[in-house]
Amino acid sequence: MRTVKKTSSKEVEREVSNLTNRLQELRMKHGETQRKMADVMGIKTTGAYCKKELGYIPVSLEEAYAAATHWGVTIEEIFFADKVS
Repeated sequence: MRTVKKTSSKEVEREVSNLTNRLQELRMKHGETQRKMADVMGIKTTGAYCKKELGYIPVSLEEAYAAATHWGVTIEEIFFADKVS
């Protein structure tokens, strides 16, 4: 029988925090507003983008690709790398 490791809410919170910090970090590094990134990613409202940046709503693959292409980085660099350089 296969066992499934339970993930604590703290572990999930830490992972979401890492993901959201990179979106915000890159946006701020490039001097862009949430409105600009919402437009780039095809998101209708700034509020919806903000919720994605904070991790309340997941980012779709299409949105991730749009952001990565815009910034000239890979999706992995935004969402999975330890540090963005």
